[in-house]
Amino acid sequence: MKYFIIFIYLFCVTKQRHTIELDMSNKQLQPSELPFSVPFSLSSISSPSPPSQLPPSFSQPSCPNYISHNSNSNSISSSIPSSTLSTSSGVILECPKSPEMKKRYPSLEHLQDYKQCTSTRLDVDPRTETACFIFNSVKMLFNISAQQLRDLKTNVTKAYFADDSEYENLRLGYNKRFNFYPSVIVVAVTTEDIAKTIQFCHCNKLPFVIRSGGHGYEPASTIQFGCVIELREYDNVSLNKHNNTVTVQVGATLGELLQVVNSNNYVLPTGTCVTNGVGGYSLGGGVGFYTRKYGLTIDSILNITMVDYQGSVITVNDKCNSDLFFALRGAGGNNFGVVTSITFKVYPYTPTIVFSLHFAFDSCISQNNNIVQLCAFWQKWMNRMTPNFNCDITMYAPHMPVSVSGIYIGSPTTTTTNTNTNGKLDQVPINICNDVTTNTSGNRSECNEDVRLKEEFLKLIQPLLHFKPVQFEWKQAISPIQVSEYFGTGSYARPIYQDTKHNIAYEYLPKTYFLMLVEACLNIAPEDTFTKINLMSFGGAVKDVPDTATAFPHRKAKYWIFYSAVWGIPSEKEQVRNVTWVTNVVNYANAYFPTPHAQYINFLNYSLPTDTYLISYYGQNVKRLKQVKKLYDPHNTFTFKQGIIPTDIVKQLQ
Repeated sequence: MKYFIIFIYLFCVTKQRHTIELDMSNKQLQPSELPFSVPFSLSSISSPSPPSQLPPSFSQPSCPNYISHNSNSNSISSSIPSSTLSTSSGVILECPKSPEMKKRYPSLEHLQDYKQCTSTRLDVDPRTETACFIFNSVKMLFNISAQQLRDLKTNVTKAYFADDSEYENLRLGYNKRFNFYPSVIVVAVTTEDIAKTIQFCHCNKLPFVIRSGGHGYEPASTIQFGCVIELREYDNVSLNKHNNTVTVQVGATLGELLQVVNSNNYVLPTGTCVTNGVGGYSLGGGVGFYTRKYGLTIDSILNITMVDYQGSVITVNDKCNSDLFFALRGAGGNNFGVVTSITFKVYPYTPTIVFSLHFAFDSCISQNNNIVQLCAFWQKWMNRMTPNFNCDITMYAPHMPVSVSGIYIGSPTTTTTNTNTNGKLDQVPINICNDVTTNTSGNRSECNEDVRLKEEFLKLIQPLLHFKPVQFEWKQAISPIQVSEYFGTGSYARPIYQDTKHNIAYEYLPKTYFLMLVEACLNIAPEDTFTKINLMSFGGAVKDVPDTATAFPHRKAKYWIFYSAVWGIPSEKEQVRNVTWVTNVVNYANAYFPTPHAQYINFLNYSLPTDTYLISYYGQNVKRLKQVKKLYDPHNTFTFKQGIIPTDIVKQLQ
């Protein structure tokens, strides 16, 4: 009886969330709620006909390897019957009219009946009981039996259910706040796995999400009682030194990608958290210390391979499916298809200096005027700096110093020695060549180049020294691996609990804003050593790209600020305290920014208003993105809570 009551309660909560998703409500989520995305029913949506004429900036998909289902191989059908899909080989698959119910799992037949399961709960292990509950929830929500779900396992390489030992590890994403239970997790090994899973979910109207890393700040890559297409085994990395490119499957992590790139003396503009998935990170934009020099990560993308809603494999670049190429670079996450691999341009490593300065942070707000002045100076100073220079500001709890960390990239002609030089504020070397070991070749000109690099850096960094750091350290990195290691030390390598919000600044902010940030940090609990406020600069190569060249619209922004609470204790008290801190900070901060607030899609924010979130993420690119969506995913097969929806579907829902 107890389990039956619990089941009914959770079913009501789930049903409520189901309604919220369909209504696209802007309800603020509470810690105890379990949100999940549900695609709109395809059966109630008539398939739109292909547009007779596209805007001048659009082109019909017309690439040799785009598998069409029309007699004309150079066009795409937008009116394919909703009961059919194709595989990557172009073979049309039909949804079965009456699924076969073969008893392939006789020992688990009792899982189809919740009452039988609970009546024998003492005879089953906890995993089986969890599976029983999930299967029955799926039956009630989507009218899919346990046997139908089990049949998926015979059609794909790897599929895991709640009673499988691998399930528990697979279901959890990076942020452990989101404790969801998918009905099935398909670990895709081939494109056929992806196509068949899409077909299964389409035919059975089972909601699904795509996971490429699972690092989202909101639960966009996990789902309650739906299907997760997990891409972690798509992790091959291949470097081509002849044309300076690297092709990576999207299940690889940034650490795995950078290991190949950096070990061959190349760099790629990415972030510093090595456990990020390449796909999820790259398709939203990609910001890091190399950003001002080489642009966002999406600015280095040359080619993308994607599986679309019909199961076809599409090649996407500036000449082939160019409109989709625009859309995937900045809005590619779970909107248009399943991206499987990306080819990036990589850049030969040039001599680089990494550095950090630490400033005293007092527990009394009146003693922190120096920090306020530092932040106000930094925002204007960084905007005028050479693209070869980048640094950010990070503020923690008051017992921890405020840090400024960054990078200075030398010119391509500069060479390096085989030594590391550490600089200290009270002993900046005058004659550096006398303070280091000469390189093994004994070439004095190389040492002269080192001197020039370091003198340039010390001249650039001089204005920050006027703010009297308590510690200043820097070193010349002799390889890109050392650069990655220097900034990757603080990456979170384990699952954590986290809440993060942010703002993007197009204009310089007043000192009162930075005073508010200081006061907010004074309210961080001493034990929350990872909770922080971070200011990161844009400019440089980012603003050299037009706002409409990719889906990422914030090219002219000066910098962005994120407010991040991190905790490790899974308690309601800890969660409420930390989420409240973030909510209070962002509520005060929002008063300094125009509405709708500019937002970065890689830092999803489900609290944004439902009528303006697309403008916040994509700005003036929204209209074009909806047109691309209608062309490549007319049934809204790929969706999540803040996904792009074709205009005609939006009208039908209103």
